[in-house]
Amino acid sequence: MNYAIELYFDDVASMNIEGIRQHLRLSGITVDEGAKPHMSLAIYSEVDEKYLIEKIRKFAERKPDFSLILPYIGIFPTDESVIFLAPKVTTELLSYLEPRHD
Repeated sequence: MNYAIELYFDDVASMNIEGIRQHLRLSGITVDEGAKPHMSLAIYSEVDEKYLIEKIRKFAERKPDFSLILPYIGIFPTDESVIFLAPKVTTELLSYLEPRHD
């Protein structure tokens, strides 16, 4: 079984991303209709579920909302040609990714 850790955007950001999707569709570019706008943090083929759930719970408890700027667009070179927006790397964003030993 595969596992993914994803962060979902707030309503305003999701609507903005949907606007980009709509523009792409109108331009004749196929866009995945089934995926809710999100940021993928990790994908695992195997994982200790109990351990991961506890780590995510602790992470969520200490992380307040934060801002992202998504100035870059790219395509994963896969059979599906997944289109993505990439975040601008900022000091604020990096501070959320620093490992903490709880």
